Amino acid sequence: MKETSFAGNFLNILKEQYSDLWELNVHGHEMQRSGVLDYVICIEGKLICIEFKIQRNNKIKMMPLQQKEFNDIKKSKGISLIIAYDEDKGEILIRKMPLKIQQEKYINIDWDFVYHDLHNAANVVKLMRGE
Repeated sequence: MKETSFAGNFLNILKEQYSDLWELNVHGHEMQRSGVLDYVICIEGKLICIEFKIQRNNKIKMMPLQQKEFNDIKKSKGISLIIAYDEDKGEILIRKMPLKIQQEKYINIDWDFVYHDLHNAANVVKLMRGE
């Protein structure tokens, strides 16, 4: 599965539950700083930044600048999530805590939550609300 397909599927399920969901897909551009997360969404008054990934062989590809952005959002009391699809196990993986920044492109992450399908993963809204 491609990252864009996974992100689209995930967001479509959230939209089924939250018809007023607002989203902005962030596309990299030479005038934009590097590492900005993939999506900014708003649900029930909460602004959330999400980085979508595909996990292969227990690792994801995440640049140090993306890791820094994720951590900086957390540090400023914002909500940021890494949501990954594990191709090997067919599971949805979610990380909400800060990461130890690693210089390697392919990193192993300890996930906070593991779901077995997209509809269960859509319960992540509780995390997004800070619950």
